[in-house]
Amino acid sequence: MALREDGLLQTLPFEYGLPSYEKWMEYYEFYLDHPDFSFTEISFYFQASRGTIYRAIVFMRSPHHDAVSKF
Repeated sequence: MALREDGLLQTLPFEYGLPSYEKWMEYYEFYLDHPDFSFTEISFYFQASRGTIYRAIVFMRSPHHDAVSKF
């Protein structure tokens, strides 16, 4: 939610070469559901480039300290 409120989600597709936030999340969800698939196999499923799949997954796996709410 913090990412959306800060407007970061609108910049992600442009900065990381992702087609849209919805597709970006779809790639990552598919990756989590199919951990044995390679980035290339996932790219065939979505008809997206391997690089796009790689960037989306690597970004999602990295820590985002600013997105975590502080109590």
